[in-house]
Amino acid sequence: MAGQKQAMVEAETETAEYKTSTEHGFEKKLEETRGYSCANVKRFKQESGAKIEQLKNKASRISKVIFRKQTIVG
Repeated sequence: MAGQKQAMVEAETETAEYKTSTEHGFEKKLEETRGYSCANVKRFKQESGAKIEQLKNKASRISKVIFRKQTIVG
């Protein structure tokens, strides 16, 4: 009977340790994922801002060319 009780205690201890280890691993993975997500959002905002500026500059140049052509033709 004492052997059974000791085995039960050891099994419960191992189960608790495994659960704690698994939860810790999950929390660590979750934190890493959050970090990647924030970094991706920040990078996306920077890239989007740069792309918007490029498009504005290109649109401005095209508008100037069109305006010049209209004044020459018109």
